[in-house]
Amino acid sequence: MEKESGKLHIESVLMEGEDSTKFSRPIHLTGESVNNRLLVNTAETAKLLSMSRSGLYEFISTGRFGVLPVRFGSRRLYSVKELTDYVSAGCPARDVWQRQKGNR
Repeated sequence: MEKESGKLHIESVLMEGEDSTKFSRPIHLTGESVNNRLLVNTAETAKLLSMSRSGLYEFISTGRFGVLPVRFGSRRLYSVKELTDYVSAGCPARDVWQRQKGNR
């Protein structure tokens, strides 16, 4: 993950069996750089991870998405810093990520 000219670049994470070509691209959410935000909603989280919102919900429900949300009333928000760390760690399953996070 790189920061260049005020934009966040996230290297793609490939699932087993996918093409090993890697790329990075700038991420902007609703005209505002994610670098200035601490939390993002579920739709923005899916966009950051280059997946559909329904795909993210599937990963959440099966335990393949490791980051737990912060809840504000009915809102489910995700820490941009934790998402960054999660992607850097290779996007492990929830149980593995929570153990790794607890050992820091």
